[in-house]
Amino acid sequence: MTKFLNTLILLPFAAAILWLHGAKGVSFDYFIYGSGSWGIVAFGVGIGAIEAFLVATPSNPLKGTGLEKPAAEIEAVIAALPKGPRFVYTYLTPLLERLLAAVIHIGTRGLAYATYRTANPVPIVLALLAFVLADGVVGYRLLQQGRLKDLRVLGRFYLFFFILAAACLAAFFLFWTVSAL
Repeated sequence: MTKFLNTLILLPFAAAILWLHGAKGVSFDYFIYGSGSWGIVAFGVGIGAIEAFLVATPSNPLKGTGLEKPAAEIEAVIAALPKGPRFVYTYLTPLLERLLAAVIHIGTRGLAYATYRTANPVPIVLALLAFVLADGVVGYRLLQQGRLKDLRVLGRFYLFFFILAAACLAAFFLFWTVSAL
């Protein structure tokens, strides 16, 4: 079951890469280079795929960092849950988190592209704000402080993450429409 769900995490990214490459002619190089940059044409699909791969593999990307201990505490709380909730938090929540992160990656890269197309600084400021909120203020701080081991806080984090992802995508579409004019 674990391998199936880990593969499931990767499928949307593989589909996006294949679609962008096949239907839109985006070179595979953009996905590779785009994972290390903010504004390549692939709009965050490359980095989203790499992060999904890291989540889907048995490696621990937090090992040796200041976040290793708080992450282990969350895993211990989840391991102590009854079977049903443990399944949700162990398998379904990481899938949801990666999909939401991908939406944020795509939205923020799209906003960076809209700034490039229009010379309007507002989209890039929104993208930077979203990134700072998702990875810094909310994500890192709550994890570092050990607050995410409280499953109510974790649930509120995912609600915030969902709203942020929707806002990034909506802003991208709004500014994309303006930049296409």
